[in-house]
Amino acid sequence: MKVCKRCGEEKDKSLFSPFRKSKDGLFTWCKACNSSCQRERERRYREEYGKGMPKKRKQETLKNQRQRYYSKHRDRIRKSQNARYENDEEFRFRVKIGVNALRWKITPEEYLARISRPCDICGDRLDTGAKMSVDHSHLTGKLRGTLCAHCNNGLGCFRDNIERLQAAVAYLQHYA
Repeated sequence: MKVCKRCGEEKDKSLFSPFRKSKDGLFTWCKACNSSCQRERERRYREEYGKGMPKKRKQETLKNQRQRYYSKHRDRIRKSQNARYENDEEFRFRVKIGVNALRWKITPEEYLARISRPCDICGDRLDTGAKMSVDHSHLTGKLRGTLCAHCNNGLGCFRDNIERLQAAVAYLQHYA
């Protein structure tokens, strides 16, 4: 049993709302007094402002707060990111590695190791200025090897078709 601080009646503890901050873990007013007080507060608010009480906003998650902040400041954030991307070559290289590693579902270290190897067709290397690519099968999506941009584009133009590549070799041999 507990005494309500508002109406002064002694009531069963089940008639009190939980409240963590109090010693006994219960609100000091009974549920009936609490709801009548809330109705009275809403009535006074309607009389004063001519509308209902504002709804309580739910507690925002950190993710929602970040999304709201980003959408509000999108232009300023993008401008800052673009400036860093344009001016910082090391940052640009790390972003490229991270994006491509995610794309191929490998670690950034594994991606860097792959593009550091010579081209599997012509032997060009990243350190000679060649742009390296991780080659993959368009049918299965599996990674195959490392190619320079020229060899990768060449395979792409032939649509990974062996007969077309053989016809191209025969053509080049015929006119050599």
